[in-house]
Amino acid sequence: MSVSRKSAIRWAILATLFAASYAIAIALFVWSCKRGDLGMTIRGRVVDRQSGLPIRDAVVLGTSGAPLQFILTRDQARTNQYGIFELKISPTRPTQMRVDAQRYFPTGYYVDPMQPAFVELKMTRSMPG
Repeated sequence: MSVSRKSAIRWAILATLFAASYAIAIALFVWSCKRGDLGMTIRGRVVDRQSGLPIRDAVVLGTSGAPLQFILTRDQARTNQYGIFELKISPTRPTQMRVDAQRYFPTGYYVDPMQPAFVELKMTRSMPG
């Protein structure tokens, strides 16, 4: 066997090992996300934009994408009587949030979970009262 053929075989073996280890890493990441091992919690409060009063029973939805964007998770939380919520998200990636509540316009937000903070989400009334 010639030197160049041996070298080509070595490179093919190395490329195969690299591809296999990459596939295993992605599979472990997906499995961890589904188990919630990589999860974080976004805490916050939903308030009326005009009065600043808390909005109870608002539904907070979060959609997060993993680095390769083919793994999407949807998480949901509901506010308590003080407008407080805790949204557990699976991957530690930026999250698009949507808040829905009766008598309010649906509102969208973008939150970076790597910046641990208490977020305040303000909603605008859709009808008087």
